[in-house]
Amino acid sequence: DDADFAQAINAGADEVLDKPISNTELLVRVRSMLRLKAITDELHMLNATLEEKVIERTAALEQAHAALRHNEKLSAMGRLAASVAHEINNPLSGILSYIYLIKYELPAELHLSEDLSLIERQVNAIADLVKQLQHFSKPPQQARRPVDLNKIWEDVLALSRKDLEHRKIRFAYTSPPDLPPVLASADQLGEVFMNLVLNARDAMPEGGTLTVQLLPEDDWLAVQVRDTGMGIPPEVQERLFEPFFTTKGEQGTGLGLAICYRIVQEHAGDIAVESVPGEGTTFTVRLPLAQAMDVPEGATSHVH
Repeated sequence: DDADFAQAINAGADEVLDKPISNTELLVRVRSMLRLKAITDELHMLNATLEEKVIERTAALEQAHAALRHNEKLSAMGRLAASVAHEINNPLSGILSYIYLIKYELPAELHLSEDLSLIERQVNAIADLVKQLQHFSKPPQQARRPVDLNKIWEDVLALSRKDLEHRKIRFAYTSPPDLPPVLASADQLGEVFMNLVLNARDAMPEGGTLTVQLLPEDDWLAVQVRDTGMGIPPEVQERLFEPFFTTKGEQGTGLGLAICYRIVQEHAGDIAVESVPGEGTTFTVRLPLAQAMDVPEGATSHVH
């Protein structure tokens, strides 16, 4: 009756069958309910997939906005650096010229040679900083051609091997056979990789292991530089690629990683950092393969 029907619906029933019921009607009702369940399950699945895609797209959009803000900041800092470097360079050249003149014309009995040498070293340190500012504001244009990263790493290791051994840092290097080339300036990538090696070295004052892995990924080549050092706190990781940000005090200029970031970006690649305090840090540089950029054999282009 109506009371029983209402009670069943209130209890959560989707269907109420009046007995007696024929087998045919029962079969039709069951099939209908199975179709309804299948549609409901599919809707739940589509909804979950849609939510995942929204989360992924939101994360990608936030990442793109962060990269855009960072690039805008780099551009502004680059213009400022170029202006500052220009203003400092001219008087600096004059100071150095006068130092040389005084140094070689002063009578030896005044015993000022050591003091002048100290001043000269300090002025040269400023000159080096100005060069870094100029490099950051406008990296020199260099030919870009298909290069083998193994050869670049051979040079980097040749320059750093003795220093790493002296500091009790083991070096491990892995690269797959038949490594595809990337379109790059070998000198500029050498600068990036050497900078990452020096950062890893400084992160392991008591020694450790520096591991470099080259990993092809579809149309990309990933270069991972991993150390077993002290690690980097999250709040510092967020600022690592900012110009003039340094954790090395007076020992650092804060331009090394900013220049690395700029060089990698100009090679149509990206650079990222992952770190766990107390466990170590991994820098990953991803570069497009030469074949992915439709570069004819033996062709060259330029880094702008």
